Amino acid sequence: MRWIAVAVAIVLGGLAGFVGGRGIANNGGGSSQFAEPRVVVAVEQGTLTQTVTGQAEVRPETTTRIGAPAVPQGTIAVATEVPLLPGDPVAAGTVLLAVANRPIIAMEGPVPAYRPMTLGARGPDVAQLHEALADLGYGEVWDEAFYDRATARAVAALYRDLGYQPLDADGSEVGETGTDAIVPLGEIVFVNTLPGSVTEVGVTVGSTVDADALVVSSGALTLVGTIATVEAAGVRSGQPAEVRFSDGFVAAAQVVAVPAPSPPGSSTDDEGASPTLGTTLVQLEPTQPLTPDRIGSSGALSITTAVSSQEALTVPITAIHDDGAGNTWLDVVEGDNSRPVDVNVGLSVSGRVVVEATDGSLRVGDQVQLVTADSTDDPPSS
Repeated sequence: MRWIAVAVAIVLGGLAGFVGGRGIANNGGGSSQFAEPRVVVAVEQGTLTQTVTGQAEVRPETTTRIGAPAVPQGTIAVATEVPLLPGDPVAAGTVLLAVANRPIIAMEGPVPAYRPMTLGARGPDVAQLHEALADLGYGEVWDEAFYDRATARAVAALYRDLGYQPLDADGSEVGETGTDAIVPLGEIVFVNTLPGSVTEVGVTVGSTVDADALVVSSGALTLVGTIATVEAAGVRSGQPAEVRFSDGFVAAAQVVAVPAPSPPGSSTDDEGASPTLGTTLVQLEPTQPLTPDRIGSSGALSITTAVSSQEALTVPITAIHDDGAGNTWLDVVEGDNSRPVDVNVGLSVSGRVVVEATDGSLRVGDQVQLVTADSTDDPPSS
């Protein structure tokens, strides 16, 4: 228990001037009589809770950034409709934005749109389009991964229902049957999970659309905590935590992974720690659902890493005697005398420590002598 001796020594340096000549005349074993007034405190009973603190931010499972589609020749990428605001819901089939009077439509799927989908196209993106169209009620009998005329008819029906004219491969409006309709690059964007919500809107009507015109967040909301790397060793999966936000809301959570990947652009090692900043990221799972309006907000994080029993006996750490050889004891004051009581030392939190007498003789309310500059740390005689 050398760490206790060090802590006591530090405290003694600050207390020496205060306590002056207070102390016990002899602490070498057996009972001893006090020659001068001494500093004593009562043994208390109760729970000690050890925590690791930091900050935590609410993050979505998936973030999709919406940019400009491939606009028709002779036009520029200017926002002509901005129908959504931050916090608005996004479902499959929602028009997120209109650029040069062409829609950007949200659909569900893990494969990002990377090309125009036209007659004869084949691949997983086409299969995903078929599934998304069927989910919206535009299903027909078609080859799963082949863009055929049945696909074109379904696409044309979707565009018309949303108030836009479907186009063919030449950029012209298609006829009534819609059998030549295509999906121009960028006019349908696939979001991994829907429904979701708008978290950022970076354009207004008339402004040029860039890569971050709008941000859609979807999936389960999680909490990502940041703690000091020196405290990360005490954090384990399954430990309870809470995050207090500035508006008074408290989110209960549980540690699910530590360390977790650091944000892009930060200097991290393979363990998820940031050597430059001395911080480690902790992944937390809320025990109750969080609302989308909290995405991006931060709060004060507290992770409970250790808890003593409610019946634990505790004393100030400055009451512990330690001879540096593994022997720890308390001086229990009885009237004008004291007796040493061997103890095992447990959890230490904020200057208090859990103790257990090896012979079971320690009780709540017992008065114990604080270690002072006049005390000696000779082990008690057996």
